[in-house]
Amino acid sequence: RDGFQGLLAGSSFGRRFSTAARDASSPPVSTKASPPPPKMDEPVDEAADGADAPFLYGTHYSTPGYVLFFLVRLVPEYMLCLQNGKFDAADRMFDSVAESWASASSASTDLKELVPEFYDGDGAFLVNGRNVPLGTTQAGRRLHDVALPPWAAGPADFVKRHRAALESDHVSKHLHLWIDLVFGRAQRDETRDNLFHPLTYEGAVDLAAEKDDRRRNALELQIDEFGQTPVKLFDAPHAPRDGPPAEDPVIAAAPEAVVAPETPA
Repeated sequence: RDGFQGLLAGSSFGRRFSTAARDASSPPVSTKASPPPPKMDEPVDEAADGADAPFLYGTHYSTPGYVLFFLVRLVPEYMLCLQNGKFDAADRMFDSVAESWASASSASTDLKELVPEFYDGDGAFLVNGRNVPLGTTQAGRRLHDVALPPWAAGPADFVKRHRAALESDHVSKHLHLWIDLVFGRAQRDETRDNLFHPLTYEGAVDLAAEKDDRRRNALELQIDEFGQTPVKLFDAPHAPRDGPPAEDPVIAAAPEAVVAPETPA
Protein backbone atom coordinates (compact mmCIF):
# COMPACT_ATOMS: atom_id res chain seq x y z
CA ARG A 1 0.00 0.00 0.00
CA ASP A 2 2.75 2.49 0.95
CA GLY A 3 4.75 1.80 -2.21
CA PHE A 4 1.77 2.00 -4.59
CA GLN A 5 0.31 5.27 -3.33
CA GLY A 6 3.66 6.81 -2.45
CA LEU A 7 5.42 7.12 -5.78
CA LEU A 8 2.41 7.14 -8.05
CA ALA A 9 1.54 10.81 -7.79
CA GLY A 10 4.94 12.15 -6.91
CA SER A 11 4.54 14.67 -9.69
CA SER A 12 1.73 16.33 -7.73
CA PHE A 13 3.68 16.63 -4.48
CA GLY A 14 3.89 20.29 -3.60
CA ARG A 15 3.70 21.69 -7.15
CA ARG A 16 2.48 25.22 -7.93
CA PHE A 17 3.00 26.76 -4.49
CA SER A 18 2.80 30.29 -5.83
CA THR A 19 -0.57 29.64 -7.48
CA ALA A 20 -3.67 30.99 -5.77
CA ALA A 21 -6.37 28.59 -4.62
CA ARG A 22 -7.94 26.88 -7.61
CA ASP A 23 -11.21 25.07 -8.17
CA ALA A 24 -11.41 21.33 -7.65
CA SER A 25 -11.41 20.71 -11.40
CA SER A 26 -7.74 21.73 -11.53
CA PRO A 27 -5.83 19.20 -9.41
CA PRO A 28 -2.17 19.88 -8.51
CA VAL A 29 -0.59 17.70 -11.16
CA SER A 30 1.88 18.62 -13.88
CA THR A 31 0.99 17.97 -17.51
CA LYS A 32 4.64 17.24 -18.27
CA ALA A 33 6.59 14.12 -17.38
CA SER A 34 8.36 14.58 -14.06
CA PRO A 35 12.16 14.68 -14.20
CA PRO A 36 14.04 11.78 -12.61
CA PRO A 37 15.28 12.32 -9.06
CA PRO A 38 18.76 13.84 -8.73
CA LYS A 39 21.54 11.30 -8.51
CA MET A 40 25.23 10.96 -7.91
CA ASP A 41 27.50 11.69 -10.88
CA GLU A 42 28.65 8.06 -11.03
CA PRO A 43 27.48 4.85 -9.34
CA VAL A 44 29.30 4.00 -6.15
CA ASP A 45 31.35 0.91 -6.95
CA GLU A 46 32.38 -0.87 -3.79
CA ALA A 47 32.83 -4.29 -5.33
CA ALA A 48 31.73 -6.40 -8.26
CA ASP A 49 28.50 -7.94 -7.00
CA GLY A 50 26.42 -9.06 -4.03
CA ALA A 51 25.86 -6.72 -1.08
CA ASP A 52 28.57 -4.35 -2.34
CA ALA A 53 27.51 -3.96 -5.98
CA PRO A 54 27.46 -0.42 -7.50
CA PHE A 55 24.53 1.85 -6.71
CA LEU A 56 23.35 5.42 -7.28
CA TYR A 57 21.56 5.98 -3.98
CA GLY A 58 22.81 4.85 -0.57
CA THR A 59 19.36 5.14 0.97
CA HIS A 60 15.90 4.06 -0.17
CA TYR A 61 12.58 5.73 -0.93
CA SER A 62 10.62 3.78 1.69
CA THR A 63 12.09 3.52 5.19
CA PRO A 64 10.68 3.69 8.74
CA GLY A 65 12.39 7.05 9.24
CA TYR A 66 10.82 8.55 6.12
CA VAL A 67 7.34 7.30 7.02
CA LEU A 68 7.59 8.79 10.51
CA PHE A 69 9.04 12.02 9.11
CA PHE A 70 5.57 12.67 7.67
CA LEU A 71 3.53 11.10 10.49
CA VAL A 72 5.34 12.47 13.54
CA ARG A 73 2.35 14.64 14.56
CA LEU A 74 0.02 11.66 14.32
CA VAL A 75 2.15 9.02 16.07
CA PRO A 76 5.00 10.86 17.85
CA GLU A 77 5.59 7.87 20.12
CA TYR A 78 6.83 5.82 17.15
CA MET A 79 9.36 8.48 16.24
CA LEU A 80 10.56 8.54 19.86
CA CYS A 81 11.01 4.75 19.77
CA LEU A 82 12.97 4.99 16.52
CA GLN A 83 15.25 7.77 17.76
CA ASN A 84 15.95 6.64 21.33
CA GLY A 85 13.45 8.89 23.04
CA LYS A 86 14.21 12.10 21.15
CA PHE A 87 12.77 14.01 18.22
CA ASP A 88 15.02 15.12 15.40
CA ALA A 89 16.29 18.70 15.29
CA ALA A 90 13.38 21.03 14.49
CA ASP A 91 15.03 22.33 11.32
CA ARG A 92 15.10 18.79 9.90
CA MET A 93 11.50 17.87 10.68
CA PHE A 94 8.41 18.00 8.43
CA ASP A 95 7.35 21.64 8.68
CA SER A 96 6.33 22.76 5.17
CA VAL A 97 5.05 20.96 2.09
CA ALA A 98 6.88 23.46 -0.12
CA GLU A 99 10.21 22.97 1.65
CA SER A 100 9.88 19.18 1.60
CA TRP A 101 9.12 19.23 -2.13
CA ALA A 102 12.11 21.50 -2.80
CA SER A 103 14.41 19.16 -0.89
CA ALA A 104 13.12 15.94 -2.50
CA SER A 105 13.35 17.43 -5.99
CA SER A 106 16.87 18.82 -5.67
CA ALA A 107 18.91 16.88 -3.09
CA SER A 108 20.41 13.55 -4.16
CA THR A 109 20.13 12.21 -0.60
CA ASP A 110 16.41 13.02 -0.17
CA LEU A 111 14.31 10.22 -1.71
CA LYS A 112 11.24 10.36 0.51
CA GLU A 113 8.22 8.42 -0.69
CA LEU A 114 4.82 9.90 0.07
CA VAL A 115 2.68 7.97 2.54
CA PRO A 116 -1.00 6.95 1.97
CA GLU A 117 -2.20 9.76 4.24
CA PHE A 118 -1.38 12.23 1.45
CA TYR A 119 -4.24 10.70 -0.57
CA ASP A 120 -6.77 9.46 1.96
CA GLY A 121 -8.33 10.72 5.18
CA ASP A 122 -8.86 14.16 6.66
CA GLY A 123 -5.25 15.37 6.69
CA ALA A 124 -4.88 14.94 10.46
CA PHE A 125 -1.18 14.11 9.98
CA LEU A 126 -0.65 17.74 8.92
CA VAL A 127 -2.04 19.14 12.17
CA ASN A 128 -0.39 19.05 15.58
CA GLY A 129 -3.65 18.10 17.25
CA ARG A 130 -1.88 16.53 20.22
CA ASN A 131 0.17 19.69 20.77
CA VAL A 132 3.38 17.67 20.64
CA PRO A 133 6.49 19.70 21.62
CA LEU A 134 8.35 19.34 18.32
CA GLY A 135 11.00 21.91 19.16
CA THR A 136 12.08 25.32 17.94
CA THR A 137 13.96 26.14 14.76
CA GLN A 138 17.25 28.02 14.70
CA ALA A 139 15.23 31.08 13.64
CA GLY A 140 13.31 30.85 16.91
CA ARG A 141 10.02 29.59 15.50
CA ARG A 142 8.14 26.84 17.32
CA LEU A 143 7.09 23.90 15.13
CA HIS A 144 3.35 23.26 15.11
CA ASP A 145 1.08 22.56 12.10
CA VAL A 146 2.54 21.86 8.63
CA ALA A 147 2.55 24.85 6.28
CA LEU A 148 0.38 24.04 3.23
CA PRO A 149 0.55 25.36 -0.36
CA PRO A 150 -1.62 28.43 -1.08
CA TRP A 151 -3.94 26.39 -3.31
CA ALA A 152 -5.07 24.24 -0.37
CA ALA A 153 -7.89 25.62 1.79
CA GLY A 154 -6.89 23.33 4.65
CA PRO A 155 -5.59 19.83 5.48
CA ALA A 156 -8.72 18.03 4.26
CA ASP A 157 -8.77 20.03 1.02
CA PHE A 158 -5.06 19.32 0.49
CA VAL A 159 -5.69 15.56 0.73
CA LYS A 160 -8.79 15.81 -1.48
CA ARG A 161 -6.82 17.54 -4.24
CA HIS A 162 -3.99 15.03 -3.99
CA ARG A 163 -6.49 12.22 -4.28
CA ALA A 164 -7.93 13.89 -7.40
CA ALA A 165 -4.41 14.09 -8.85
CA LEU A 166 -3.82 10.42 -8.07
CA GLU A 167 -6.97 9.50 -9.99
CA SER A 168 -6.37 11.91 -12.86
CA ASP A 169 -5.93 11.02 -16.53
CA HIS A 170 -2.30 12.16 -16.35
CA VAL A 171 -1.45 9.54 -13.73
CA SER A 172 -3.46 6.84 -15.53
CA LYS A 173 -1.59 7.46 -18.79
CA HIS A 174 1.81 7.15 -17.07
CA LEU A 175 0.98 4.38 -14.61
CA HIS A 176 2.72 1.65 -16.63
CA LEU A 177 6.00 3.59 -16.60
CA TRP A 178 5.87 3.78 -12.82
CA ILE A 179 5.11 0.04 -12.62
CA ASP A 180 8.24 -0.61 -14.72
CA LEU A 181 10.34 1.40 -12.25
CA VAL A 182 8.96 -0.11 -9.05
CA PHE A 183 7.85 -3.65 -9.95
CA GLY A 184 9.22 -4.30 -13.42
CA ARG A 185 12.05 -4.23 -15.93
CA ALA A 186 13.51 -0.87 -14.80
CA GLN A 187 13.52 -1.73 -11.10
CA ARG A 188 17.30 -1.93 -11.10
CA ASP A 189 18.34 0.27 -14.00
CA GLU A 190 21.15 2.83 -13.92
CA THR A 191 20.09 4.31 -17.29
CA ARG A 192 16.80 5.34 -15.68
CA ASP A 193 18.48 6.74 -12.56
CA ASN A 194 16.84 3.92 -10.62
CA LEU A 195 19.58 1.95 -8.89
CA PHE A 196 19.50 1.66 -5.11
CA HIS A 197 21.80 -0.01 -2.60
CA PRO A 198 21.95 -3.75 -3.38
CA LEU A 199 20.71 -4.71 0.08
CA THR A 200 17.34 -3.15 -0.76
CA TYR A 201 16.77 -5.79 -3.47
CA GLU A 202 15.48 -9.31 -2.87
CA GLY A 203 18.15 -12.00 -3.07
CA ALA A 204 21.13 -9.61 -2.94
CA VAL A 205 22.63 -11.52 -0.04
CA ASP A 206 22.06 -14.97 1.46
CA LEU A 207 21.72 -14.27 5.17
CA ALA A 208 21.40 -17.98 5.99
CA ALA A 209 24.82 -18.61 4.46
CA GLU A 210 26.51 -15.79 6.38
CA LYS A 211 28.68 -17.41 9.07
CA ASP A 212 29.82 -14.22 10.80
CA ASP A 213 27.13 -13.39 13.36
CA ARG A 214 28.15 -9.75 13.63
CA ARG A 215 28.08 -9.23 9.87
CA ARG A 216 24.74 -11.04 9.52
CA ASN A 217 23.21 -8.89 12.29
CA ALA A 218 24.56 -5.76 10.64
CA LEU A 219 23.09 -6.78 7.27
CA GLU A 220 19.71 -7.55 8.85
CA LEU A 221 19.68 -4.18 10.62
CA GLN A 222 20.52 -2.33 7.42
CA ILE A 223 17.78 -4.15 5.50
CA ASP A 224 15.22 -3.40 8.24
CA GLU A 225 16.14 0.26 8.75
CA PHE A 226 17.09 1.49 5.26
CA GLY A 227 14.22 0.17 3.16
CA GLN A 228 13.37 -2.65 0.79
CA THR A 229 12.46 -2.66 -2.90
CA PRO A 230 9.29 -4.63 -3.76
CA VAL A 231 9.66 -8.08 -5.32
CA LYS A 232 10.16 -7.83 -9.08
CA LEU A 233 6.99 -8.97 -10.84
CA PHE A 234 7.51 -8.18 -14.54
CA ASP A 235 10.42 -8.64 -16.97
CA ALA A 236 8.73 -7.18 -20.05
CA PRO A 237 7.49 -3.57 -20.36
CA HIS A 238 4.11 -3.18 -18.69
CA ALA A 239 1.23 -2.31 -21.01
CA PRO A 240 -0.44 1.10 -20.63
CA ARG A 241 -3.79 1.20 -18.90
CA ASP A 242 -5.59 2.35 -22.04
CA GLY A 243 -4.95 4.40 -25.16
CA PRO A 244 -1.54 4.96 -26.80
CA PRO A 245 1.59 4.43 -24.70
CA ALA A 246 2.90 7.47 -22.82
CA GLU A 247 6.31 8.66 -23.90
CA ASP A 248 9.15 7.41 -21.74
CA PRO A 249 11.68 10.31 -21.60
CA VAL A 250 14.61 7.91 -21.30
CA ILE A 251 13.55 5.85 -24.33
CA ALA A 252 12.82 9.02 -26.30
CA ALA A 253 16.38 10.19 -25.69
CA ALA A 254 17.92 6.80 -26.55
CA PRO A 255 15.53 4.81 -28.80
CA GLU A 256 18.19 2.18 -29.44
CA ALA A 257 17.82 1.14 -25.80
CA VAL A 258 14.20 0.03 -26.30
CA VAL A 259 13.61 -3.60 -25.45
CA ALA A 260 10.76 -5.16 -27.44
CA PRO A 261 8.06 -6.91 -25.36
CA GLU A 262 8.29 -10.65 -25.30
CA THR A 263 5.72 -12.44 -27.47
CA PRO A 264 3.77 -15.04 -25.47
CA ALA A 265 4.39 -18.59 -26.64
